[in-house]
Amino acid sequence: MQAGAGNGTSDPKTDLLLHLLAHKAHQARFEMDRNVTEFAIMKSFRWMGPHRIRAALQDLETRRLVSRQTQYVVGYNEPKVIYQLTPAGRLLSKRVIAGDGRH
Repeated sequence: MQAGAGNGTSDPKTDLLLHLLAHKAHQARFEMDRNVTEFAIMKSFRWMGPHRIRAALQDLETRRLVSRQTQYVVGYNEPKVIYQLTPAGRLLSKRVIAGDGRH
């Protein structure tokens, strides 16, 4: 799921949670999917602007819905900054999809 100017929600934090949930399963044994890198998130949501994306990610991290890590990513030789859903973030994302998520 990739949000764009025409298909995102009104809340950037919700868009980011849903993006991370959509790409959670796409990881190799020890490497993460490139769509959860900071760079790919910025590119996927460029219509929001970098300041708004960083503020939303920081708020999600502060609320312990996502965690920021440095990890190896498929297609790169060195570790990259990635974002992952925490168990609470995963639960909230699934509630949003079901239609009863609020944050």
